[in-house]
Amino acid sequence: DNLIVSGAFTWQNNSTLALTGTTTTAGTTTLSGGSLVGGHLVNTGTLTQSSDLSARNGATIDNAGTWNFQGGTVSWYNGAAPVYTNTGLVAVNAPGLTTGVNVRFVNTGAVAVHAGRFVMGNRYDAGMSSTTTDVLADAGGRLLIHGNFETAASLAGDSVDFSWATGTVGGSVTATEYVQTREGSLTVGGVYQSAHTELYYYAHLTLNGPVTSLGSANLDFNCTLTLTPATPQTLTIPSLYLDRSSTLEGSDNLIVSGAFTWQNNSTLA
Repeated sequence: DNLIVSGAFTWQNNSTLALTGTTTTAGTTTLSGGSLVGGHLVNTGTLTQSSDLSARNGATIDNAGTWNFQGGTVSWYNGAAPVYTNTGLVAVNAPGLTTGVNVRFVNTGAVAVHAGRFVMGNRYDAGMSSTTTDVLADAGGRLLIHGNFETAASLAGDSVDFSWATGTVGGSVTATEYVQTREGSLTVGGVYQSAHTELYYYAHLTLNGPVTSLGSANLDFNCTLTLTPATPQTLTIPSLYLDRSSTLEGSDNLIVSGAFTWQNNSTLA
């Protein structure tokens, strides 16, 4: 059957929704731990999540209302990969916590990260997460992108972490603290600005747009940083660390004003 909850919906303590039809939450929903087994969940009201929701067996979630993340994630537990689509507002206010959409995330709505670490995507899903709108976190907000990801929009936060991410960002990437790429391949087409750039374990970061600030750069364990803007530029960075068969390549000029560690078969090209 299909179910419409027009008023209050309290979903807590690992309780389960397993309807094969569509469940629509049109009122105020409080979610503090639950499972969604298959079926289709549509939120058109206001949902506040404070603990994990495990999505199983190809469950689909559509947020057309407001989904407030205060803790916990939407996560993939087992079965076919779930998908979370946002056409409404996803708001994140979880200081010191990791929260968000740890399943395939398809966003055409608004995302407001006020505080906490907001995750998008899942490393074990071969599908593509995406956003058509900018995801720009406030001070105190951080972005974690897992798995395949693409956007023509821009990303910003205290940190932007592409862990196991393979994809493209057509817009800008801005981080007041650091950008990290780990075990994946990422191409940025817009302006890049970060206080620190970190690549670890078979990561490849390609910067095709102008670089306002690369920051200190650390490449460790078979990593490659490629600098190929349309117009070559001269970058000054405070330090550079190349270790364990890592490579820095491209068409830019580079000035290392501080410490430069170059070791263990690493390459400048």
